[in-house]
Amino acid sequence: MKIRKINNLNKDDVLIAGGKGASLGELTKAGIAIPPGFVILADSKVEDMEKEIIAAFNELSCDLVAVRSSATVEDGKEDAWAGQLESYLNVPRDSLLEKIKLCQASIFSPRAEYYRNQKGLKSANISIAVVVQKMINSKFSGVAFSVHPVTKEKNQLIIEAGYGLGESIVSGEITPDSYIVSKKPKNVLSVIVNSKSQVLDEQQILELSDIVINIENHFNFPCDVEWTHDGNKFYITQSRPITTLGKKDVLISTPEEWTKDRFFNAFLVEESLVLLLRDKFFLKELGYTYKNGITVKGIGDYLLKSEEDHMKMIKQRVLKPKFNFIHKINRLEQNIKTELSKTGKFSVDDYLKIFKTMSEHLAYYGLAKEEAELIFNSNSSSVEDKMYIEKWRNDKSRWHPHDTLWQKISKETKVHVEEIHNMLLDEVTALLKGEEINLEKIAARKHTVWSLVQKDGLVALYLGDMSPQISKRNMENDLTGQTAYSNGKIVTGIVGEDILVVKKTHPGMIEEIRKAKAVVTDEGGILSHAAIVAREFKVPTIIGTKIATEKFKKGDRVEIDTEAGIVRLANK
Repeated sequence: MKIRKINNLNKDDVLIAGGKGASLGELTKAGIAIPPGFVILADSKVEDMEKEIIAAFNELSCDLVAVRSSATVEDGKEDAWAGQLESYLNVPRDSLLEKIKLCQASIFSPRAEYYRNQKGLKSANISIAVVVQKMINSKFSGVAFSVHPVTKEKNQLIIEAGYGLGESIVSGEITPDSYIVSKKPKNVLSVIVNSKSQVLDEQQILELSDIVINIENHFNFPCDVEWTHDGNKFYITQSRPITTLGKKDVLISTPEEWTKDRFFNAFLVEESLVLLLRDKFFLKELGYTYKNGITVKGIGDYLLKSEEDHMKMIKQRVLKPKFNFIHKINRLEQNIKTELSKTGKFSVDDYLKIFKTMSEHLAYYGLAKEEAELIFNSNSSSVEDKMYIEKWRNDKSRWHPHDTLWQKISKETKVHVEEIHNMLLDEVTALLKGEEINLEKIAARKHTVWSLVQKDGLVALYLGDMSPQISKRNMENDLTGQTAYSNGKIVTGIVGEDILVVKKTHPGMIEEIRKAKAVVTDEGGILSHAAIVAREFKVPTIIGTKIATEKFKKGDRVEIDTEAGIVRLANK
């Protein structure tokens, strides 16, 4: 049999039904609603089975179908084939056979061949199955990722939504609405509306979130899901692995790895800045700690000097005397343990004392790490010193007291630890005093840009929901968009030479995207094909700026801060 109904397929049928077909079949086993349809199995010749295909079409009792390619190596955990193969929507019976042939032939297109070569699949035995499904009269459609693809936060999923067919979203034609949802506890954390009116209401967002979570749980890996809604019901039209989370498990959740969480402990940042403003060198080191250890948006690049100047300063201050900052860190860690070991109920002042010590510990840790690297790599260091440094660097127990403190506060206040992480110091203090605070507003901060602003000789840290309209981040030549991929650095280059600025990207632009230092688009969302390709090839990308092609012309020198989602005109 060369045709099989989708509900007769499962995840083990990739070699005959391709990744898309096998995945859709598996979704039916999980009780997920999909548009009914059938798959023309791989290596089938349409000339030999025209009557079978038309008969299968007639069984669907519809006027129009979607016809989509499904490669036998498609939808792997490392290679998405996003947009590289052909798909056709609203296909009538008269055009069905032609569109199936075009899908089968698309594996040999120049862009598909290029993608194969770039992904090391040149010698792979690849064939094409074709998925045919009833067209849903879509009121609205979109894409969802069961893990945030940029922050890699596994307790969050992201949904992008637009009116009509979802093809305009996956292709980057439009900038969709974007909703971020926490899984546990389940609630909507962020809503960005790019349509004239919000596409999904809260109830629909949570309903779709349940479906996405069920899909992830069924497959047991993070999923990229395409969905549609006919005004009454959600249908899933595709599910595949997210390819851009890395080959290793990059979803950090263990307490001892908390320094890798980019949005961690806003109040400690604020307190550390207040503590260290008197010494600009330490202030720069705090930026270094957060940039390379926690990667908080907008801080590190604003603070740091050039790498050369930075290292000169480190050498002058750290190597003489040796172990200065490492010993400082050790003393602070002991002080924290001593304070936490006290019995009885802690007063607010007790907590504030610990906060101050932990803040200082966090700030000095950046210096201590630099000192450790220099000692370890120095030819003049003894074997004993190097052994000590190696043990010190690998000691993750230093972060256990931090976790102990958050758990203690959480237990005492009945507020979840993750919510406490996003509070400022005065809010934590108010919480400990039993005062009422806005937890919804605090939870939303996890998705907002941080701003470090210098004004009138003072430095202040702002979160997105608090920040005033500050000229430094709202300059005439600044544009903002969504970060599709960030390498953690500010990228500078020339538009038309090494910076690609376009209205939107399309699947045929892989070579241009791969060669660019950075990509900026007018339209699109972070779940579009272009964004997926950018993440696969690790090209810094800001998407959905609306007017980048109007603002920046060929030959302009631009500065792109992908961490903060900002593009600005630099000196020409």
